[in-house]
Amino acid sequence: MAVNALYTFLPNMSQVLVDNNTDLSIEPFSGGNNLVNGQIQVTSGEILSWWRTHFRGVSAANRFIEAVDAVPASEITPAMLQRLKAEARFVRAANYTFLVNYFGDVPFFTNVITVEEASVIKRTSKQTVLDFIEKELTEIAAILPAGYTGSDKGRITKGAALAWKARAMLWSKQYQKAADAAKAVMDLNQYELAKDYAVLFKYSGEYQNKEVILEYIYTSVTGHSIMRQAAPYGITKQTSFLSINPTALLVNEYQTINGVSATADPNFNPEDPFRNRDPRLQATIWIPVFKTGSFADVLWGTTIPHDVRPKSKTKDEIASVIRGNQTGFLLKKYTNQEDVANLTNSSQNFIILRYADVLLMYAEAKIELGQIDASVIKAIDDVRARVNLPRLQTTGVIVSNQAAMRSAVRHERMVELAMEGWRFYDIRRWDIAQNLMKGLKPVPGLTYRDITTNALVSSVFTGVTWNYQKANEDHTYPVPFDEYNMNPNLLPQNAGW
Repeated sequence: MAVNALYTFLPNMSQVLVDNNTDLSIEPFSGGNNLVNGQIQVTSGEILSWWRTHFRGVSAANRFIEAVDAVPASEITPAMLQRLKAEARFVRAANYTFLVNYFGDVPFFTNVITVEEASVIKRTSKQTVLDFIEKELTEIAAILPAGYTGSDKGRITKGAALAWKARAMLWSKQYQKAADAAKAVMDLNQYELAKDYAVLFKYSGEYQNKEVILEYIYTSVTGHSIMRQAAPYGITKQTSFLSINPTALLVNEYQTINGVSATADPNFNPEDPFRNRDPRLQATIWIPVFKTGSFADVLWGTTIPHDVRPKSKTKDEIASVIRGNQTGFLLKKYTNQEDVANLTNSSQNFIILRYADVLLMYAEAKIELGQIDASVIKAIDDVRARVNLPRLQTTGVIVSNQAAMRSAVRHERMVELAMEGWRFYDIRRWDIAQNLMKGLKPVPGLTYRDITTNALVSSVFTGVTWNYQKANEDHTYPVPFDEYNMNPNLLPQNAGW
C-alpha cells in the first residue's frame, strides 16, 4: 500500500495541461499564466508548486526506502523487498528529473532528513543529480521484471526504467546516453506501435496493446476531469469549464496524407482543409466545419456536425462565452463518449511512457550526435507508417542532412505527442521556446468561411500574449522565494533571476 501511494507522485492526466504553456494550446479564460506571459518571478506560484510537489515525491520515496527494512524478514521475501524498493527508487528518480529540469542545481538527499537539516541543506550540482538518476535507473532496470500479469499489471517495469532513463538523459542533452537507453528499450523486443493511433487514448485501447510502457492508472474512485476541461460543450452541455484550447499552430502542423505540408501539396483543397490530412489530426482535435458541407466531425450521439463558426448558434461557437471555445479547436485526445454523463470522474488512464516516444527519443539523440543511419530513419518512418504516411525519403527529406532530419523528428514529436504534456520540455531543450512564443498576440485560431457572407475569416484570441522568458541558457527557473527565505543556503539564485 505504501508503494502504491508513491505512484501518485508520477505524471498524471493533469500533465496534459502543461501544453498550455506552449504553442500547442491556451487556457481560454485566464489571460495566460506567468509562464506564458513572461512574468515569472521568485514569488510565482507555478515554480513554488513544482518545487514542493516534486520534493514531496522525493521525500515520500525516501521514507519508504529507509523504513521498509524494518519489516520482519518473515513477512516479505528478499526478492519482493528489492522489487518494491526499485519501484520507489523509480519514483524518486522521476521527481529528481523534473526538479533538475526546472531548477538546475537542487538540494539532493536520499534519506529522510529533519526539519533542521532541511533548513540548512545546500544545492547539489545538476550533473551530480543526473549521474545519480542515470545510475539508479540502470540498477533498477536490472531488478524490475519485464512485465506483470493480473492485478500487478501497470506497475513499473524494466522497460519503464530504461525509457525514463532515455527521457532524463535527452532532457539534459546527454545524447549518447539517451540513445543507448532508448536502444535498450527497443532491444527488449517487448514493445511495438499500436495499429490504431486513436485507440491508444480510448478505454477500448487500455491494456490491449504493446505500445504503452507506463501509465497512470485511474479507477472509478480516483478519476479525473479531462472531459469537463476539454470536450465540446455541444456534447457535455456545459457552459463554463473549458481549460484547454488548441491553436491553429498545432493544427496547421499536421501534414496531408501525401506526407508534406498543406502548402506544399498540390492536391490540397483549401476549401476543405481538414480532409485527407494526417490521421493523428482527427484523433487529437475535434475537426470543425470550414464551410457548410465541408469535412467535419459529428458530435457523439448525434448527426450534428461540429460547427464552431460565429453565427452557428451552437454551444461551441467561437467566443460566445468567456470560458468557452476561443480558437475554434477543441481537444479530442483522452476524451471518451462513455464519460459524457460522468464529466468529473473519468477513469481513462494517462500514458506516461510509450514506445513511439522511445523511437523518437532514439532518433533525436542520434541525429544530434550526427549518427544518422538506417536505424534512425526507420525509427521515424515506423512512427509515420503507423498512420499510413509515406517514408521520409519519398517526401523530399534529405535523410543524410542533420538539419533536415532534426526538423523531421521535431515535427513528428509535435504531432505524435501533441496534447500529452511533453512539448514544454522539448521547446526549452531545443532553445526555440523564446522564438515560438515571443510577443505573439493575437493567438491564431480557425480560418473558416463566414456563414452569411462566405468571406474567408481567420479567428484569433486576444486574451493572452505569449512572451516566453529566457532568463538563462539552460531555461531553468528561479528557486522560489519561500524556500530560500527559510534556507539562505539555497542561494545564490539561478542566473538571470
